[in-house]
Amino acid sequence: MGMESYLVKIRVPPAEYAAVRLFAESEFQLTPEPPGYVSGNSSYYSFRDGRHVIEWEFAPAHDQYPISVRFALCHPDTVDAVLIELVCRILDRFTAAATIVEPLPEGAARDHSAKTKAEFARDCRGSIQICRGYWRATFGPRTAGLSHADAMREFILPQCTPPSQSISHSA
Repeated sequence: MGMESYLVKIRVPPAEYAAVRLFAESEFQLTPEPPGYVSGNSSYYSFRDGRHVIEWEFAPAHDQYPISVRFALCHPDTVDAVLIELVCRILDRFTAAATIVEPLPEGAARDHSAKTKAEFARDCRGSIQICRGYWRATFGPRTAGLSHADAMREFILPQCTPPSQSISHSA
């Protein structure tokens, strides 16, 4: 993660990867982002429910089949439950493991399975709060359900762009 997004990775066995991808595409109504974009073996999608944008990357590798799920930290707190629900639906249905990539509260576990989905929800919420605290300390309390790229344009780039300076020439 950069400081602008929150990331969870899901690992699935190679034999279940295609089924997980089809399930996520249809059940979560994922749309390609940008439409038709594929980079190498990776493909990108977004979940949009009118209030939240959660981005998905399907990136098969030779020994594992990771799926990255992230949202921009400018989202309202309601995104937490949506992310957790989507990840838990995959944990319930497939032989999958979820890894919280971000900073964790003390004593929280990083890796979870269907057997520990209640703990995943608790640990993920605690982790999101840590990351959201960093975000809000830097960018303030305003929230917006934006994609990662839109959050960069809306919140981060304006702070990184130096104010234009007028140059006067003396004759």
